[in-house]
Amino acid sequence: MESNNYILIGSSSELSKNFVDISKNRNIYTVSSKKLSSNSHLHVQDYFDEVDKIISFSQEIENPTIVFFNGFLAENRPSQIPTIEDINQTVKINYLLPLFLSDILNSKINIKKFVYISSFAAIKPRNKNFIYAQSKKLLERTIISMELNDYLFIRFGKINTKFSAGHKISIFDLEVKSAAKALSKSIDTKSGIVYPNLLTKFLSIIFYTLPTWIINKLNL
Repeated sequence: MESNNYILIGSSSELSKNFVDISKNRNIYTVSSKKLSSNSHLHVQDYFDEVDKIISFSQEIENPTIVFFNGFLAENRPSQIPTIEDINQTVKINYLLPLFLSDILNSKINIKKFVYISSFAAIKPRNKNFIYAQSKKLLERTIISMELNDYLFIRFGKINTKFSAGHKISIFDLEVKSAAKALSKSIDTKSGIVYPNLLTKFLSIIFYTLPTWIINKLNL
């Protein structure tokens, strides 16, 4: 029988919570810095320092799909220029954390699939949020080069959560419930790099072909 087990890393995010709400037929296990009284939840204060706890927790779950919800964004030029602390956090949370856990869990456990919440920004980093975009793009390139059993990146546009507050409205914005539904629809059936809907995929083609200077001029 095919495994129906899912481990959500960074499960306190709004997207993760909405995904759980519509995953009644899935066996959900969660890992986050939030304390919960549940045998299916692992509380960690530091994902790097407590990696042995994450490994032990995951080893008790048969052939799981690992889903990374961790994310950090503190960049929205020209109104928000990241500090050096912001830059360090961007690289640590968006790149180093999922890479580190993917590498070590892949070496210790039989993982069905690794799933990553990526970004439309990874297509072509531009002035508005190029550090954030590079962290997402670098993760995609690195994971693709690794020998994983299966992987999935979903390149969302802006998801309307507290995480994206203050960023301008765009035509590929998604409410968090819609984003969770798109994730739920793709997680078991798709692999590689995908988009949440046809509009975002179509816009990605246009975005890819536009010169960066035009993208920056239009502040896209």
